[in-house]
Amino acid sequence: MTDVAVVKPDHLGDFVLSVPALRALQQKFGNYDLYAAPGNRFLLEHFMPDGPVLHPTKLAHLQKDGIGEGMPELIAQLKRYSLIVFLRDDGFCQEAASILGSRAVAPRSDNVTHETRIQQRVTESLTGAYSRTSLMWPAGAEPQWPAALRTVGISLSAGFFANKIPATTWVRLAQSLQSKYGIAIKLIGGPLEADELKMLARMLNLADSDVILGGAKLSDFHARVGECDVVVGADSGTLHLVSVCRPVLGVFTSSPWQRFSPFGAANRVLYSDVPCSPCIQFSKDAYNGCVIRECAALITAPDIEAALLAPCPGAKPRLGRLLHMVCGPSHI
Repeated sequence: MTDVAVVKPDHLGDFVLSVPALRALQQKFGNYDLYAAPGNRFLLEHFMPDGPVLHPTKLAHLQKDGIGEGMPELIAQLKRYSLIVFLRDDGFCQEAASILGSRAVAPRSDNVTHETRIQQRVTESLTGAYSRTSLMWPAGAEPQWPAALRTVGISLSAGFFANKIPATTWVRLAQSLQSKYGIAIKLIGGPLEADELKMLARMLNLADSDVILGGAKLSDFHARVGECDVVVGADSGTLHLVSVCRPVLGVFTSSPWQRFSPFGAANRVLYSDVPCSPCIQFSKDAYNGCVIRECAALITAPDIEAALLAPCPGAKPRLGRLLHMVCGPSHI
């Protein structure tokens, strides 16, 4: 029985960004107990097949329906450990760490530091220095941006509604890449995007084999995504899953790109620098009354195309108002 617990209770993309820290902790402490969302079991089995024991944890404040474990239930489970490592920074986790005292550690975050770096700071206080890149890709297979694009994947997923890019924008991008450059298109998404994937596939005259639907086995998903040279999509768990095996262009509307961009030195981010970013949608205490979604409306298909085709690093493609492109944002 281990006396070390790690608490990482959030969603798909957040779990992917925690892989370097989780692996560093495993190298130091062996197979600790991992308190994580039950939906992330398939990620744990993929990234750490001989790794920690999963304790399925659904914290109420992270659930849309508000149903789940509260502070008393979590503390009751964690109080038997001599070391508790939180890899999420919010008021709930900070309070839990405070209750547990000196045997608990939790990160302190900001929106201008990449999430992998935030977690690295607290983890290295226990493990010593480590390389995020080496632990994300132990075999050294970090994706590289290709010299030429032959096949581009378009991910339709979005983590929050305000992250969503309109379907018409993706259609215009795909049609332009097909007609001007002869680039083949693959559409990518999860079960929630199944109907939208079918609709766009019909509009673009794509075959069923050009639609990649994620499932419970990540290795199968990666094998199909591997047919793409590059994948472009909004900030989402799907894009983070893709970034493990392919270079990506993240199109960020309202979420803090410096913190949550997909990890990888070859990746790119296109973002809109609006005054209200990061969006209030990320607050648990405020109501999002936005009705215009300027952050998404500013980004057009030609802007995404320019970011895809630009040479990097140091490229400055011609973009619309308030739009910027960054190469390798997770490594800045």
